[in-house]
Parts: sequence; structure tokens; C-alpha cells
Amino acid sequence: MNTTTATTTAAQPTVIQTFMSSAVSYGLKIIGAVAVIILLLMISKFIAGAVRRNIIRNAAENDKKSAEKIGKLIGNIVFYVLMIFTFFIGFEIMGFNV
Repeated sequence: MNTTTATTTAAQPTVIQTFMSSAVSYGLKIIGAVAVIILLLMISKFIAGAVRRNIIRNAAENDKKSAEKIGKLIGNIVFYVLMIFTFFIGFEIMGFNV
């Protein structure tokens, strides 16, 4: 008598299941990165505005016009530097090695 033993094999995921799993995982990373980027850009805008306001507020009374220009310039520089760091953080969250 020939006896055969039944072997249990685990169902292998199909190509579509594997693709959908990785797509969902990567999609969640992108959504998280976009949320972090938006939050950090709002914080960067707030910090740049605070720097600009402090420069204008601490300027001498007879030099307000040039202080506004310098405050705007330094505020913009601060914002763009923070924006660059923000996008680096976002790319790192998505999995890119920056």
C-alpha cells in the first residue's frame, strides 16, 4: 500500500499582492512625508517672520526703512535655509538617502 503524506505549503503571495503591499507601504511613507513637510514649512514661515519682526523692532527709529529691507532679506534667507532642510527631512522619510 502506497501512503502519501500531505504536505502543507503556505500560499505564496502573487505578484499583484506583493506589488499592492509595497505600493500601499510606499504611499503611506509619501503621505507622512508630505504631512511633515507641510508642518515644517509652516514652522519655518513662523520662524522667518519672527526673525524679520525682531530685526525691525530692534532697529533705531531713524533707520526703520533700511531695517525693514534688511529684516525682509534675512527673514527670506532664514526661510529658504529652513525650507531646504525641510525637504531633506521629507526625502529621508520617504526612504531616499540624501
